[in-house]
Amino acid sequence: MLIIAILYGVGYAIIASMNSLGQLSAGQVIYSLGYTGLQLVIQIIIADVTTLRYRALVSSLISLPFIINAFVASNVSAAVMAHSTWRWGYGMFAIIMPCTLLPIVLALLWSQWKGRRALRDRGDFLDDAE
Repeated sequence: MLIIAILYGVGYAIIASMNSLGQLSAGQVIYSLGYTGLQLVIQIIIADVTTLRYRALVSSLISLPFIINAFVASNVSAAVMAHSTWRWGYGMFAIIMPCTLLPIVLALLWSQWKGRRALRDRGDFLDDAE
């Protein structure tokens, strides 16, 4: 998840600062890797934390922001364009997305630490290679 956040942010930063079509293409590829990875990892996390009975419902709820975006995006983009340039429209996502993914990354790291500690206390030792 941390790598995904970095790819997402770096991709948008490259797009925001691009001066050529090659830079735009590179930014899009890096952003797409981050975005696709994010979608896959979110589905894996949902599969891990939900029962089979509610998995479809929870999986569909992650698409809810896309519905809200249809009504809000034009107002946000108009406000950004009124006070800045299109570059800041991409640049702000280079900051926003990694920051919003930080709580998930911290929760996953905390869960991993807690799981390793529980196994150690129980007597099952994990190899560092795992």
